[in-house]
Amino acid sequence: MPYRTRLLELGDQDKPEYRALQPFGQVPILEEDGRVLFESGAIVLHIGELAASLCLLLKSLGMTSRRAHQSDDRRKGEGQ
Repeated sequence: MPYRTRLLELGDQDKPEYRALQPFGQVPILEEDGRVLFESGAIVLHIGELAASLCLLLKSLGMTSRRAHQSDDRRKGEGQ
């Protein structure tokens, strides 16, 4: 799952635009496809569900996550 981090400056969590995403002004938040999760437990469960879905997809293709990474590593090396 690709991701981007954002460093907050002191007080950023109190700004209205951040409070629109996280009503309690706390960290972390996860924004994905217009959906915002702001409780760490919900974020962990969501990422776990994504990982489980990926494992099922790889299994249906007859691949393991290790084979998928090896395949991806080989593709990255082709352009060098």
